[in-house]
Amino acid sequence: LFPLHFFASSALARLFDGSPASRLAVAGGLTAALFGALPAAVAWWNRVPLTDAWRLRAPPAVVWLAALVLGFGAWPWVYELVLFVQQLGIHALDEEKKAAVEKLLEGWKTVPLALIILTLGVIPGICEELFFRGVLYGGVRREFGGWTAVVVTGLAFGLFHIVLAGGAAPERLVPSTILGLWLGWIRLRSGSTLPGIVLHVCHNSTLLAMTHYRAELA
Repeated sequence: LFPLHFFASSALARLFDGSPASRLAVAGGLTAALFGALPAAVAWWNRVPLTDAWRLRAPPAVVWLAALVLGFGAWPWVYELVLFVQQLGIHALDEEKKAAVEKLLEGWKTVPLALIILTLGVIPGICEELFFRGVLYGGVRREFGGWTAVVVTGLAFGLFHIVLAGGAAPERLVPSTILGLWLGWIRLRSGSTLPGIVLHVCHNSTLLAMTHYRAELA
């Protein structure tokens, strides 16, 4: 999945010259296909019920509340971790890449916030959790136990998020890994991927909304 995602994202960035809205829609579809549909097809081929592969079990009500609180409240900690890593001199965003990011954000101003949150917040939050805390976590846990699954999937989650279509962003390794470990711990304690999905979607959506309204917030 990792090399498939990297090459597909790179091809999308180089070959697809559509509007910002259509690019976001294609990117969301790509995430859903690779991290949702492909693992589902493998599970179906091996006659594994998706409720087992994805661990779709309803946790107690208090877990839903905790997931919402953690999802909307995680961003300050992640932000401070990013700053800490940058202070250590670990970063790859030079002036050229920063200019490219600013250009990208300018293009997003023409896109409805709902579409941005759907394609970059909701779809990745759901599909990444179904893969990392569902299929991958379940496979590792079956062989090596719960805490090993938390660590392995957390590290894999962190490594996945440093690879971008245009290169690598090593400053994302520490915050993404810690977020992955956090999500894995919730998966271990709750026995379900559903709270992690709620947390992940809320966290992504909060960051995207803050980016969209960054001028007003400033």
